Parts: sequence; C-alpha cells; structure tokens
Amino acid sequence: MTQVLGEGASAQTQNGEGSSGKDVEFDFYHWSAVLRSVSGFEVYRKVYRNVIRPEKVAELLILRPDMPRSLAACMHEVVANLERVANEQARDTVRLAGRLEADLHFGRIDEILATGLHAYLTQFLERVNALGAGISRDFLVPVAA
Repeated sequence: MTQVLGEGASAQTQNGEGSSGKDVEFDFYHWSAVLRSVSGFEVYRKVYRNVIRPEKVAELLILRPDMPRSLAACMHEVVANLERVANEQARDTVRLAGRLEADLHFGRIDEILATGLHAYLTQFLERVNALGAGISRDFLVPVAA
C-alpha cells in the first residue's frame, strides 16, 4: 500500500485500507482546513459530493481549471497575461509558461500521486521559480544599453 500524500501524511491510503477511525477523522479535519484556507470547501462539496479524500483535494487544488485558486487556473492567468505583454525577448518565458499550463491541463491526479505529491509540487515550484526568473529578466530588469 502506498500513502496518497507521501511522507508525513496520515495513514489514509489510495485504496482506503489501513486507516483507523482516528486517521480518517484527522484526514477530514486536516483536508477541510486546507480547503477552507483557499475558500475551496464549498467548491469541493459541489464538485465531488462525497467524503473529503486527499486525492480529490489534490486534484481540485492542482488540476481543476474551474477552481479559481488551483494551479491550473493560476497558470492559465499567467499565460494569458504574458501573451498580452509578450515581446520578442520574452519568447522563451512565454513558452515555459505555456508548457507549465499544458502539463496541468493534460495532467492526471493518479500520475501525480504515483510520482509523489511532495516531489511533484517541489518540481512544480522549481519550474515556477525559473518562470519567475524569466519574467524578471524579460520585463522587470532594465536592459543594459
């Protein structure tokens, strides 16, 4: 059995086995708090209409473009904004942002969880950091004459 969220997660597993009542109760309150912190609790209930499950929370907050604070929705906005202000110098930055958006658009939660949520998010943050450096270089730092 593999844990849904990797190291440090509760004993909730992908197939639901091996969880004590305390673990399930902890998961509910833990993931409810995560959802509430991003105003996603009501959205989760409307979309999934079932018990809060860590893999569904991850899916909502990473891949769902209809969740305004998901990574997918945020990257869509980044790409749209970059396309509005893009110039020849920013071509690679726009391309990097588009690849991030495409990976989220075509991503599947089972693939993300197979990689490990922590590993996936760490890699995503590294890519976003590179994107931020590109945006800073292309739009914020003056070009030397």
